[in-house]
Amino acid sequence: AAHGFEPWMPKSKAYVQRRDAGANGEESNEEDEEGAVAKKDPEEVTEPDEKACTTKRNPRREESLSRQNHVSEVEKDPTKHRMDDEDESLHAEMAKRDQKESEPMEVTETGEEEELEHLHQIFVTKNAVLCSEVGKNFRELCQGSEAAQKYLEANQDEKLPVKLQEVDPAGFPLFLDSRQWLLMLDASLEEPHFFKRSEEGHISEEVPGWMENDGPATFIPTDSDLEDESSDDESYDVEGGKELDKLKAAIDAAEESSKQQDGRRTVRREVTYEVFSSELWTRVNRGRVDYHPTLVWMEIMSIIKGSVEAVESKDGFLSEEEYFDVGRKRAEFTGDRHKIYEIFKSYQHQKKQRHMFDEMDLVHDLYKRLTNMEDIDWSIHHVYVDETQDFTQAELALLIRCCRDPNEMFFTGDTAQSIMRGVSFRFKDLRSLFHKARESLQQMGKRTAVQVPDMYHLTHNYRSHCGILDLAAGVINLLEKLFPYSFDHLPKDRGIMEGPKPLLLQGCSQKDLVTLLQGNRRATSTIEFGAHQVVLVANNEAKEDMPDVFRGSLVLTIYESKGLEFDDVLLYNIFKDSQANEEWRVVLTCMTEDAG
Repeated sequence: AAHGFEPWMPKSKAYVQRRDAGANGEESNEEDEEGAVAKKDPEEVTEPDEKACTTKRNPRREESLSRQNHVSEVEKDPTKHRMDDEDESLHAEMAKRDQKESEPMEVTETGEEEELEHLHQIFVTKNAVLCSEVGKNFRELCQGSEAAQKYLEANQDEKLPVKLQEVDPAGFPLFLDSRQWLLMLDASLEEPHFFKRSEEGHISEEVPGWMENDGPATFIPTDSDLEDESSDDESYDVEGGKELDKLKAAIDAAEESSKQQDGRRTVRREVTYEVFSSELWTRVNRGRVDYHPTLVWMEIMSIIKGSVEAVESKDGFLSEEEYFDVGRKRAEFTGDRHKIYEIFKSYQHQKKQRHMFDEMDLVHDLYKRLTNMEDIDWSIHHVYVDETQDFTQAELALLIRCCRDPNEMFFTGDTAQSIMRGVSFRFKDLRSLFHKARESLQQMGKRTAVQVPDMYHLTHNYRSHCGILDLAAGVINLLEKLFPYSFDHLPKDRGIMEGPKPLLLQGCSQKDLVTLLQGNRRATSTIEFGAHQVVLVANNEAKEDMPDVFRGSLVLTIYESKGLEFDDVLLYNIFKDSQANEEWRVVLTCMTEDAG
């Protein structure tokens, strides 16, 4: 409000399909009103309605007229000015009250009072580390704004509420990784919940990876933490001293937490790609195909169970005929789809026998419950999705369903950076979701203004210099040649500064590498989302097997580092720890041909 923006929105329902109120086909009064609006001819929409919309959104003219009347009245009566000062002081005192006490009302042109609610915004991404860093950066920005103090007060303990209904209005925006979002949504919707929950909404069964306290540890320290620790001794090497001690302790704690999680006994387990490839692959394949399990997992999670057609189906997956039809439209997989579907049926059988579930089972359950709800008591007005390429169509369709206005959504991503196993995403698939959203609303008899979003290509890279970008462009060229249909072809990134090419270190001892990372402290370098130095490895197995000399260094997997920024990056044994073996020969052959 201090910046001329009122964070209040008309209270309304989320984008959910309504059910008939009774067996006789009669609808509720609210649906009758909506139906009446939907039946109006476009020519019958009068000009005053448009003016009303404009008046609600821009009351500056009324404020200006009020200000002019105020000036003239002060000239007539000087004592009124002192009274107005007292009123302003009283108004400022009332504004400090908790927003939960009473919600403002807006009088529409029809004379009816319309209840308003605080603007509810959420930021969602797959990477828990990135999500934490973005939220941390937002809180630091709020320190410089008096209007944002309510947000800081509401998020002092940084503990997420279990349900959306329990979020303090001043606690928005929420910064959630995808698992936090799905857990919160499961608790917020009506029973039966996907996970067993207590009366307060907490999960009452132990499911590794899905408990409220589970998830990747965010152990990247803030600059303010480092400054506090080093303020007494400027000569102390933070990168090689206190910071490394702190990181080492945090990493040890994260590993200990992971070991405890692995030791849990539970009835239900999630099928991740690691579980699929190591425990289920030989049982479900039985020599049917010689495809890599990654390819089959992608077909199951992105098409058979993760497509928008699948999440809208009764059972949460496509029939064999539907899979053939949808698969041909995607044109990404050229193998035997009949054999893939036979493997999928075996997978479903094995999963059921072992009391397992996968993430798409949860997404379909949430989507079905949300669609069948007659009414909901929470609202989400704006949604921001980062690293969109890591989400399946089903997950994005669920987000669109939850947003009050699908036009108030913002997506960023790069399909060339898609490294999530089981996810095949292109931005044209996202545009098709908005086509379906518009059709769905029209079938419900509602006039809709859902628009297919425009796409903007961000070609200027402000993070990396041209030395790194040229190497990345070479990798993209290989991807375009070897996997032409797997991602969107975008214009080449353009850097704004020159820089050296990345170095390939051979015959370098591990101690020399650590010394290289523990170099001098950068007093002038500012890192907003990340740290100064990092060691990147291919997967969690490689992370656990790191030599002892790296125990004090910040070590992340490729997935954990997505979206973050670093001054120095060491890729450690990326090719050696890769699951690809003979496939690299194809890449080398292609590079040799290009060089020739």
